[in-house]
Amino acid sequence: MELMAEWPTMTRTEHGALVHTHCMMPSGATVNVFVQPAIDGFLVSDNGAVLGEISGTGVSDEHVDRHVSRIAKQRGLRFHEGSIFSPKVSASEVPLAVILVANVAKDAADYVIETCHREIDERPIHEVVSSFAGDRNHTIEGPIRWK
Repeated sequence: MELMAEWPTMTRTEHGALVHTHCMMPSGATVNVFVQPAIDGFLVSDNGAVLGEISGTGVSDEHVDRHVSRIAKQRGLRFHEGSIFSPKVSASEVPLAVILVANVAKDAADYVIETCHREIDERPIHEVVSSFAGDRNHTIEGPIRWK
């Protein structure tokens, strides 16, 4: 199985490495984790993948950051400026930190999307309008003018 020997793969970047993990987001995209050298160790982050995944579903809950932060904290990570981060880790701890960050990003996306996603109203537009306009007779002219 030499075909699988190089998977997951890593891409070197100007500031570290991007690790392509086996972990999958709800959309089916794989989680890529960024490893960056730091003084006396390394930092591992999802590089904003969790927020990208959540926003791609249309979730616009004002509490998304709080949910993600709580989930990250429960697993010993932190959420800062839109990314999930590990604490500083040694070189020997990097592989485990990569796995942990990727899985927490996936789990946080799963949780937020499941709990915060608003159901799409699939009723015909005239039923939606009737539900909030009552029995009054309205017609719609263009995208926003009511008559």
